Amino acid sequence: MKSPEVAAYLAEAGLRSFSDIDQRLRVLRRAQKLRSGPRGRHAPDVDTVDVVSHVLGLASEMPRDADDVAKCLSYCRLEPVQPFSDAWEIAQAFDLKPSEITLPMFMALVIEQMEDHDFNFVSFELDSTGACAWVNVRVKGVLSRYLLVSDFCKYCPAEFDRFESGAANSRLVIGARHLREIGRRLAPPVIVDGRTVVFRALAEATSPAALEKLEGERREKKDRADG
Repeated sequence: MKSPEVAAYLAEAGLRSFSDIDQRLRVLRRAQKLRSGPRGRHAPDVDTVDVVSHVLGLASEMPRDADDVAKCLSYCRLEPVQPFSDAWEIAQAFDLKPSEITLPMFMALVIEQMEDHDFNFVSFELDSTGACAWVNVRVKGVLSRYLLVSDFCKYCPAEFDRFESGAANSRLVIGARHLREIGRRLAPPVIVDGRTVVFRALAEATSPAALEKLEGERREKKDRADG
């Protein structure tokens, strides 16, 4: 599956117009969040990470902000204290702590058809600022809702209500069924010790250590600009 095919599918799903999506993908390519190469039938095939980037890039209100918002969403981490659901229940299903699970990892599970049989993902709600995301999951048949908050967002638990009451039009909602359908058109995932290679790579790329490195690079860049 090629990037234009992913864009066309997302447009057909009603998430954004094709021209809007195309503008966002150009922003992501300039930021090197998507691979570039020949066009047409010689274009590179997308993988799970590319699909996640395509989707996160749709969240911002304006195409020009696609990369900045996608970056914040990439570091949306499962909150240990949830207003409605038990974060530990879903985290333990994947042998991880809540703070080790990020939004891209959840999406990868769906795209690569690696969902736990007790946890059926329903939809993802992405805040247009990148501050947070909601994941709706059927846990043993019961619909549960999980909040993920970006490491770039300063907040306190009392603000759960603020996240939940955010205007509906400030969120992009994508059904898990759309991600599964795209996943069926990709090359089969490589699995090692019960986890896909992509899932492990995303876990490393969005770890606290990776965030610390990113923030260090950002500080250095600012210091050079100020100097």
